[in-house]
Amino acid sequence: MLNYIDVLTRCYPDAQVYVLATGDPTVYDDLIWISAPINKTTIDAAECVTTNFNSGTGEELQPAPTTYEGGISMVFNYEGAASNRWLSHEGHNGLDSNKTPGIIPWDATLSAITFTNKKDRPKTNIEIYSAPIGGGKDEVKQFTWEIRELRVASKTNFITPVTFNAGDKIAIYLKDAGLDPESVVIKLYLSVDSTENTDNEEKYGGDF
Repeated sequence: MLNYIDVLTRCYPDAQVYVLATGDPTVYDDLIWISAPINKTTIDAAECVTTNFNSGTGEELQPAPTTYEGGISMVFNYEGAASNRWLSHEGHNGLDSNKTPGIIPWDATLSAITFTNKKDRPKTNIEIYSAPIGGGKDEVKQFTWEIRELRVASKTNFITPVTFNAGDKIAIYLKDAGLDPESVVIKLYLSVDSTENTDNEEKYGGDF
């Protein structure tokens, strides 16, 4: 197996390589720190361009998944009777998801959605909203799932793809349709469409 000194010597011939007292190689090249071997026996010039290394652990970064397996999932819930209200994101009951939303790290498409609650035969509309990060209150209703007399349900059949962009903020609203669900848990499963690395930030607060 090649160690990172071998790799960096071949890929970055101008890098200054140091070895710590522990024996771990540490490389000072634009503040890149390397501390683990690479699971390869050879490396060529092309890989020097395409291989991406985690500067914190020295491990080779894997591309973002393009199917749900290992993709993105988000959970939204509410412990009480849910009628005309925003659900909470990831179990933060009482923190409405339009104020504390989920964030999409990569471009993604909704692959599946599940619904469960403890009341029999509830009737409600599940509304999924998104807003671009930095976009303030520019929320858009992306999808509505009508729950009619179902205690639990799942859906993977979407007539029109439900897509999101990297950095989108996600929130879920439950709209009254006749019989409020109770102790609701909704989970979104998303497939990653793009592996492009981006930084998305927002500095101000407020609803979405």
